[in-house]
Amino acid sequence: RAMVMADEFAIESSADVQTLKKLLDATEERVRRLQDLLDCVPGSVWEVWFDPSQQHRSFVSEHIVELSGYSVDDWRQPNFWRECVHPEDGSRMMEEVDAIMARGRGSVEYRIVRKNGTPLWVLNTMSVIRSATGDVVGLRGVVVDVDVHKQAQAKLDEVGHREKRLVARFESFIANIPGVVWEIWFERDPSEQRVDFISDRIEQLTGYSKEEWFEKN
Repeated sequence: RAMVMADEFAIESSADVQTLKKLLDATEERVRRLQDLLDCVPGSVWEVWFDPSQQHRSFVSEHIVELSGYSVDDWRQPNFWRECVHPEDGSRMMEEVDAIMARGRGSVEYRIVRKNGTPLWVLNTMSVIRSATGDVVGLRGVVVDVDVHKQAQAKLDEVGHREKRLVARFESFIANIPGVVWEIWFERDPSEQRVDFISDRIEQLTGYSKEEWFEKN
């Protein structure tokens, strides 16, 4: 009798072990799939919990190393991210994060200072984590490198400013010419032409306004 019970216990134990092994295998597979998905994200996925007792739940993906030069362990230190925000952007960034927490989600652009001392523009898109009672208990999101985009935008802005200065200088130059400056473009048919530019002095010279000259064309 005792032997029969022992055999039954052994069979049940074996079945439990097999079930547990299947659950572990399935869990490991899900973890691998999630890691593969994280590796495909062109940025660092992160999650931070405000309650010190929940800090073990905070997370940051490996891409943060490539982004900042600092290790994942560095970023897991409380408030470490504040130390990495560029001094000139810190106040504005915190104001925008406060606004995002009030709305529930949003994005903020700012510079971080990488471990090698160089600044890097990033876009941090985040949403709040709420408790069962609706209180904000943390944040989660993804931070991506937008430095190339910001540099390109800065160059475009510079070109735009230079263009405005050149246009202002050109208009001043044209205004001081004692005559009419004009430009005409011919279409395929030589009998058709298009007045593309004419200076303001045309009205003083002919009595017709610039608009009337364009209409006549």
